Amino acid sequence: MTFSRIGAFMAAHPWVADLGLVLLLLPFVVGFQTSLANATQSEGWYVAWGVAYVVPLLWRRTNPDLAGLLLIVPHIVQLVVIDEFVIGNFVVLPIIHAVAKSSRHPNLWLAAGLVSSVLGGLDVVFGPQGFRGDPGDLRSALTLAGVDAAACALLVIVAWVFGRIDHHRQLAERSEGERAAVVERAQLQQRELAIQQERSRIARDMHDIVAHSLSLIVVQADGAGYLIDRPGDPEERLEAASRTLGVIRTTAHNALDETRRIVGVLRTDGESAELAPTVGLDDIAALVRNVRDAGLPVGFEVVGRPDDHAPLGAGAGTAAYRVVQEALTNVIKHAGPGAHATVQLRHTPAGLHIHVTDDGRGHDPVDGLGHGLIGMRERMAAFRGTLVARERAAGGFEVIADLPASEVGIAVDEEDNG
Repeated sequence: MTFSRIGAFMAAHPWVADLGLVLLLLPFVVGFQTSLANATQSEGWYVAWGVAYVVPLLWRRTNPDLAGLLLIVPHIVQLVVIDEFVIGNFVVLPIIHAVAKSSRHPNLWLAAGLVSSVLGGLDVVFGPQGFRGDPGDLRSALTLAGVDAAACALLVIVAWVFGRIDHHRQLAERSEGERAAVVERAQLQQRELAIQQERSRIARDMHDIVAHSLSLIVVQADGAGYLIDRPGDPEERLEAASRTLGVIRTTAHNALDETRRIVGVLRTDGESAELAPTVGLDDIAALVRNVRDAGLPVGFEVVGRPDDHAPLGAGAGTAAYRVVQEALTNVIKHAGPGAHATVQLRHTPAGLHIHVTDDGRGHDPVDGLGHGLIGMRERMAAFRGTLVARERAAGGFEVIADLPASEVGIAVDEEDNG
């Protein structure tokens, strides 16, 4: 067993160390006490007296107040029986250290120790047999008593001071442990919050990708079915169906690639997957072209330049892309046949303004838009932006989103620091 293991065991079982100290001191203290007995006195009584000095050490760490109270008993007997110091008196020092370290009343025990020192000094000179010197030697006797009392008091003070030092060190260690526990809990909560936020982000992205891609595929599949049943030149129908299948294939491939980028690439070498925004403002034009190729007439307009406001971070750019994507998905799903849509991005000093409109039949309150609109609002709220989705007075539906320039700048700083 190594010394570190022994130390750990003693720290976990302090009574073992105290028991060892008692067994070590007991022969010396008891032997000294029995040496005080004379022929007319019983040694058994002196043995019990010596044991009374040492036994309180058993509780010096587990219950120091009890140890101090028990130690008072043999010292009271000492004041009554003899007028000299004994080895058992030195047990006061570890007890004083213990009460100074762990007692709720350390100052009271210091006062008790100092009073005992004075009484002990006086007892050496003016013991049970009384003052035995000449009256002229009283001054010398008092001086001797003062020296003895001062020496005892000094030892008590030193033991008490070291006990208080250990007490404050123990408090500091406990406080440091509590602070470390608080920091650990805060870090755990931050990790859990980050995981929840990442799960929400992935869920929103997956919803947008799957809903958008499947909507395009369904529209194209319906168109392919219509081409098969439509009368006309077989070669023209075959060519149109081939184009439709090409759009379906491209849409499916794009959705698969974007999904892979969202969840990251699974590595075999144990490295963590790279998670990064997959799309941004520069990809909105391609998104509009894909929707247009799928058969929905979409107008696209960009007013102003990105330099007109604070830089738009990658995360905010992804949020803007997803808003446009979800809005166009809703047009495909709910606007009805013959609908047209427009997408406008306006860069102003105030920030980025997104406006997606359609002239379709509008949306029924129970047509399934709830999760998509919630996701769009959450994306804007992440950058302290706003989003409004509503029926148009002239017919159709519109989605209006704003990303403030000041908050865009904050988003960029947070990404750079993250």
